[in-house]
Amino acid sequence: MAQERRLGTFDATMLVMGGMVGVGIFFTPHGVASALPDTWLFLGAWALGALVALCGAFTFAELGASIPESGGWFVFLREAFGRFAAFLFAWTILLVTTTAAVAVICDFAASFGIGLFVEQVDPLWRFGVAALLIVLLNGLALSGLVVGARFQNFCMLTKLIAIAALLVGAVAFALPGEEPAKLAQAPSVRLAWSFDMVAAGILPVLFSYGGWQNVCYIAPAVRDPRRTLPRAIVVGTLAVGALYLACNATFVHAIGVEGLVGDPGFSTTLARDALGVQFERGLRAAMTVSAVGVALVTILVCPDLYVATARAGLFFARFERRHLVTGAPVLAICLQTVLALGYLVWAHATTLFGLAPDPRRMDPDKLLNALVFAEWIFHALAALALLRLRKRGDLPRPFRMPFWPVPTWIYLAVAALVVITSIGATVFGNGSARPELGIAVLASGALVYVYWRRREDP
Repeated sequence: MAQERRLGTFDATMLVMGGMVGVGIFFTPHGVASALPDTWLFLGAWALGALVALCGAFTFAELGASIPESGGWFVFLREAFGRFAAFLFAWTILLVTTTAAVAVICDFAASFGIGLFVEQVDPLWRFGVAALLIVLLNGLALSGLVVGARFQNFCMLTKLIAIAALLVGAVAFALPGEEPAKLAQAPSVRLAWSFDMVAAGILPVLFSYGGWQNVCYIAPAVRDPRRTLPRAIVVGTLAVGALYLACNATFVHAIGVEGLVGDPGFSTTLARDALGVQFERGLRAAMTVSAVGVALVTILVCPDLYVATARAGLFFARFERRHLVTGAPVLAICLQTVLALGYLVWAHATTLFGLAPDPRRMDPDKLLNALVFAEWIFHALAALALLRLRKRGDLPRPFRMPFWPVPTWIYLAVAALVVITSIGATVFGNGSARPELGIAVLASGALVYVYWRRREDP
């Protein structure tokens, strides 16, 4: 059954922004400032991230407008490089990237949500609430994109209100004393370029800006996708870039880079000092809603990737089916739910199975960090896909990116740099990219692909 196109420009833009703005802006500046403890390097990293995000947005805006099909990124890779590359992408997304991310985000939301009411969060309660969130959000996805998008709009607007209030409070906090001068008082240190510095300072910024491509997965559910998709992607990315730059400039203005370095929970501290304990609690509640919103975007859009994979003959055909009333891909959502719950059980293995605590033990959060290497390979392939498809000259071009093809080449160059840096930080530094794990996931996908092709061709 074809999806009814019922999401307009506002809904699509909110999905773009909702997939990009999570809780990272409340925490990531601490890590970036610790790696780049210089005011202009710190702000420059966020400006660079905004530029890269916009270049990626232009690339996906053109791909999405030219090929507005269910599955988005998967379809782009299939059209440019064939079924093998597309399958490896779908395998990585389904097996780890989205399902583990949903588990980690819901776990965070549960921890912060419970923490609003009690000082000590019981691990079993945290697990139970996180599991309930996963089930409820996937259940919401089963009711259809429109219902899910409306709730996501509420989450996104809540985030924006909380961030705006925090920024106003931060400016007010800096006014009475000498705090504004801290912009020029960042630690004067001598920084030497290293793989570790780039990995710790730049990669978290790029991760915080990620998500502009998600709306392409559900292109058929958008009204007039050839016009709406590029508008939503570009406008949403520009808005998030401006928001993040304003946030970080304000944070530096209020407490300085040294304040960011010295306090991992700087956002809640700033909220309490500027606007009082009640606003701090309100900000924590908004962070919880923000996490729920990001998880919901992932849950809403990614099942269409599995539908596209089934339609291409690379997954069980029954996963292509949609609910006759809501249009939701029921089996795909159910599979996504089971895998996310599995990752949540893994994350809480110490509590559930009585294992001795061991900081060296792999968990879903560490696995996601380890797969940066593999994820950015597919970012590079997306840029190459557009260059290759345009060279063929057999695609319509309803959206023409400014300064073509410069943004796509910048996006490609940065993606390649991320892959190289991830390897370099592991080989020559202390990075956590763990490219061998990314290679293992891709290798397992290759083996499954070979098996599937043999199964297809008796």
